[in-house]
Amino acid sequence: MIRRFLGLKQFRGGPDLEHSYNVRLNLAGTIVNIALPLGGDPPRCHFPLDKNGHHYIPIDQGDWFQKNNDQIKNHYYLNTKSGAGWFYGRGLWPPVGDGPLGSISCNVWIKKSPKNHEISGTNWEALKQSIYTEYKNFFEDPIPGDYFRGYNIKIIQDAKELAYSPHRSKEQMEDMFSRYIRSRSIKYPEEFSIFSTSNHDWLFYTEDNGDTRYYCLPIDKEYYLVIRFLHQNWLSGFRHYWQEHANKTEQKIMESVQLIFPDTLHSDYIPAHQ
Repeated sequence: MIRRFLGLKQFRGGPDLEHSYNVRLNLAGTIVNIALPLGGDPPRCHFPLDKNGHHYIPIDQGDWFQKNNDQIKNHYYLNTKSGAGWFYGRGLWPPVGDGPLGSISCNVWIKKSPKNHEISGTNWEALKQSIYTEYKNFFEDPIPGDYFRGYNIKIIQDAKELAYSPHRSKEQMEDMFSRYIRSRSIKYPEEFSIFSTSNHDWLFYTEDNGDTRYYCLPIDKEYYLVIRFLHQNWLSGFRHYWQEHANKTEQKIMESVQLIFPDTLHSDYIPAHQ
């Protein structure tokens, strides 16, 4: 603990992997337990507590999800406000300013699969297709909008205008067209993997060169839980001082996540809204 605060290693602060607190959610009957390390911003979950001390989130009530979700680019999600963030500060070394070296944050989201895409905890291909479709439908929307909606359609149109010239051969125009699209378009997740903990298997993928990391697990045929991690480098050249610890933090949090589905709960458990 003393080494963590004084920065006797290469950084001070950051998540305290020796001490944690529990976050408990009730997702319309599915119980989620997560242990988060101390040392960061405390969670601000505002959902009411049920009789068992879980924050109750009524995702099964009609259009409640649509009325309460937030948006980041193509992501429509319910932020449970039960995550946290941690900064890595300068230790005794390196000899740099007092600002942070980097940070890691953990968000707990609930997302809904696109229309006509039923998912389940045993069909990973269905979940992959659901996630990919969300990206494709948003960035290839023929009607542009906020948060880069329709962006890749615009890139295709720009590429056509840029590449066309009566002085170029067909091969030259096709090459310029392809190179422009590859360099400018927003990429969709294509590399998925299964991440296994002692409690669950998760579908894992990344964005932003691996700095934004998503662990996904279906709750039912419509909704899935997302544990999202964001690694941010605040001071160039010193990432290697804190990145290993951030990776350990991510691993430890994921190992702590436990979902208890309604069919495995004891028979006298009654969700808060009943």
